[in-house]
Amino acid sequence: MFGTRLLPSPFLVAPLPKRWPVSFSLPMAGEETRRALKRYARRAQEEVVEKAMETRAALDAVIERGKLFMAERRADVEDVVKAGTEAMKEKVEKCCS
Repeated sequence: MFGTRLLPSPFLVAPLPKRWPVSFSLPMAGEETRRALKRYARRAQEEVVEKAMETRAALDAVIERGKLFMAERRADVEDVVKAGTEAMKEKVEKCCS
């Protein structure tokens, strides 16, 4: 068989994506290859968009939790400052009266 190679193509040495179409391993005409690549690219793009939306939702949730945490800590700090201010006023009144 002339033109048959026993070794893999140097372009196929890199790891292939998980969902690499089986048809890519077989020889195809140019148009078939272009269509297969377009389908693969479209699916990959859809997955990226989906993951981006999931990531954005998770990020929004983390930001909201952070805002809630900061609001609670701010209220705690305000209470402590208020209590400290009142305690100092009482000490000053006892001391200087």
